[in-house]
Amino acid sequence: MVWCLSNLRWVVISQWITNARDWIFQMRQRVDQQEFQLFLVICWSIWWSRNKKCADNELISSEQTVSYTWHYLNAFAISLDPHHSLGLDQIYSIWIASPPGFIKLNLDVAIFQSVGNFGVGVVARDSDGHYLAWSAIRLHRSLSPEVAEAWAARIESQLAHRFGWTNIVLEGDCASVYSHLSSPGAYSSTISPVIFDIISLSSSFSSCVFSLVRRSGNTLAHSLAQHAVSRDEGTDLLPSPACTLAWQICLRNESLFLSKNK
Repeated sequence: MVWCLSNLRWVVISQWITNARDWIFQMRQRVDQQEFQLFLVICWSIWWSRNKKCADNELISSEQTVSYTWHYLNAFAISLDPHHSLGLDQIYSIWIASPPGFIKLNLDVAIFQSVGNFGVGVVARDSDGHYLAWSAIRLHRSLSPEVAEAWAARIESQLAHRFGWTNIVLEGDCASVYSHLSSPGAYSSTISPVIFDIISLSSSFSSCVFSLVRRSGNTLAHSLAQHAVSRDEGTDLLPSPACTLAWQICLRNESLFLSKNK
């Protein structure tokens, strides 16, 4: 199950394992350096889970084991570069909690073309998956999806700054926006000024990680963005009773991949 949850699932499952040594050497030949690093840390995480069961009789779920792997790799990357950006090949299909000590903010946009505006949904959670704040904003502007996503990313970073969080992960599902954020000097487009605003604001944080997630791992932010159409122009923040129904619907539909099994 651990391998099924990882990005290496097809490579690993296709291997006919005779012994551990041959398996490791075969994997080294079949994957690139980054994937091999992931493979080794997953093996280490499985061994850690096994030891927790044997020594402490504590059962570690497959989700926790994979989450531990990503936390370790993210923490290692951040220790080398406090403003490290996750590569676009590291795209999650489910929501994964942030490394310990970090706040993860997820965002999404819903375009309401018939009324000429768009909604922005942002939700913030800590490394245990606890909900800290959410925002549902409706803006009366007619923008392209890419420009609207860039505006939303700026709102997301401004929200983190407003709450005084210093170690953050800014996550969304728009590949073009996060490509720009990962390499701000490599592109020139209509969203470049907004991208540079976000990069400038990110320098005020102790650590800021830009992370791309698939839509299936961003359902809560998406539902909040859709909920924004029923709101007046402005922001709803936790704990607003107006969001209770949408919040409950989101919780039923979202697949959470928490660092702790509750």
